[in-house]
Formats: sequence, C-alpha cells, structure tokens
Amino acid sequence: MELIGEEFKPVQIKLFSILADRLGDEIVLDLPNKLTGVMVLDQMKETYPDLASVIDQCRIAINQTFIDLSNEVKLTDVKEIAIIPPVSGG
Repeated sequence: MELIGEEFKPVQIKLFSILADRLGDEIVLDLPNKLTGVMVLDQMKETYPDLASVIDQCRIAINQTFIDLSNEVKLTDVKEIAIIPPVSGG
C-alpha cells in the first residue's frame, strides 16, 4: 500500500482464529495515520497473499468495537486493532 505524502507507522494487529493459527497472535503492519478497515485488509492481503480468501471475509475491530470497513479512523485514536475471521461453532 502506498499513499503519496502519507506517513506510515508500524502498528501491532491482534489476530484470531485461522489467522492466529497461521501467523501467530499478533503481527505488525505499516499503516498510514488516517486509515480505513479496507486499507488494513488490503495491507494484510498484500503482505500475506496466500491468506487473501480468508482476509476478504474478516471484520476489523478498533478499540474492541467492530467498524464499518469504509469509515476513516485516525491512528492517534487507535489503542488496538484486531482482525477477526468469520467463526462457526456449534
């Protein structure tokens, strides 16, 4: 992901379910100061293309609240980002 004139910072991302099984409980992504859930998922797919089909189905939680993927968030307002794949159970 490259946004001209945008500063990027390393951000810890919490993972769950199959993503945590494959990549560990946390990863670090370089994200812009203003971001959307779509940007986070796109960066994940770029970094881990073999998991793109799973990532496409994920939801993003910021500060323990699910967000609309198109809503813009300032990184300064973010304490925690989590990527949560769909979960089935019984």
